[in-house]
Amino acid sequence: MARTQIDKSLVGSVNSSSLVGIADGSNAAAGRVGEYVSSTFNAVSAGTTDTFGDATSIVLSAGDWMIEASGWYRPQSSVTGYGVVGFSTHVGNDSSSLVAGMTEAAASWPADANFYSWVAVTGRLNLAASATVYCKMLPHYASGSAPLFYGAIQAWRIH
Repeated sequence: MARTQIDKSLVGSVNSSSLVGIADGSNAAAGRVGEYVSSTFNAVSAGTTDTFGDATSIVLSAGDWMIEASGWYRPQSSVTGYGVVGFSTHVGNDSSSLVAGMTEAAASWPADANFYSWVAVTGRLNLAASATVYCKMLPHYASGSAPLFYGAIQAWRIH
């Protein structure tokens, strides 16, 4: 098999300050690729069945972000159900910007109050201006108390 040598050249200029990496275990500076923002929550009541709520939120500046919303539901009674997690710039019981598999995911749980149901979704969000991004939650259960929801939302600037 013959090998071909490929000549690569760069046309234009590169600002080396925009390509700075991190070597000390810290996060990238605000506005730089690799910037990291997160918020966690613990034992938040997931609320009324089939109603979206906000577990927590983060504020992101304009840019291209990779976002992960994740958590687990813990039923408070022995009934089957499922929980949805997602991320959106829409507050409260608004699911208009959620897209299954891209900005939301769901997982079910059996009739066991000691069972934790893990769910996570990762997706891209491009913001033209600063915005609050909410970690959305929606429980579905037939009876009993609302499940508790534990988890986090985190974001990395990718461009």
